[in-house]
Amino acid sequence: MNFYAWMIVVPLWLTFSYTISAFSIWCPDGWLAKMGIVDFAGGYVIHVSAGIAGFTAAFWVAPQSIRDREAFSPNNIMSMLTGAGLLWMGWKGFNGGAPFSASSDFVVGHPEHAYMHGRKPDHMAQS
Repeated sequence: MNFYAWMIVVPLWLTFSYTISAFSIWCPDGWLAKMGIVDFAGGYVIHVSAGIAGFTAAFWVAPQSIRDREAFSPNNIMSMLTGAGLLWMGWKGFNGGAPFSASSDFVVGHPEHAYMHGRKPDHMAQS
């Protein structure tokens, strides 16, 4: 990534995305706070701001040329498995506690439970 582009994008993102969403929900006078929305762990502010940044970047970055796609194949199975494994491990650490308690049962059980039930429709459709 170009450092100069980063120097432009980050202050713009901080000013127009993160700050507005943080103020609107965490400030008692914010319009979302007045509607009664409560953000316990910062998920709204962080994820919506990151989603806006991702959408904006995808919108403004031009599609890759055919030459780039041939030179840099996007299907490296080891990179995909490494990324999925790191994501799964990080997700276990992130979901290690509920807002008011933390337990090893929660860490181990809930992500696998969600994964199993999320895969059910796919398995039923292939049967």
